[in-house]
Amino acid sequence: MIDQARSQVRSGAAISRRAVLQRNQRVNHYRSLVTPIAVHYGRRCPEPLDDLVQVGLLGLLRAAELYVPQTATPFAAFARPHIRGAILH
Repeated sequence: MIDQARSQVRSGAAISRRAVLQRNQRVNHYRSLVTPIAVHYGRRCPEPLDDLVQVGLLGLLRAAELYVPQTATPFAAFARPHIRGAILH
């Protein structure tokens, strides 16, 4: 019984590590989406561009966590509203 519970915990940890690795790869690959959106809103508000980029990256990270690859929506199209929303919030 205890061994079975330990194996379930181990398999859950392996899935979690894999999910984190996929999320990080997706964020690194798509981080270029953030700068144009941050520049767009940086022209319209007094916040420093670096701050807007940082917040946009948080939105990208959130999008990467919520994205389900089995959907027909490309990740870039899924991520843009999350980036925009993080910047505007």
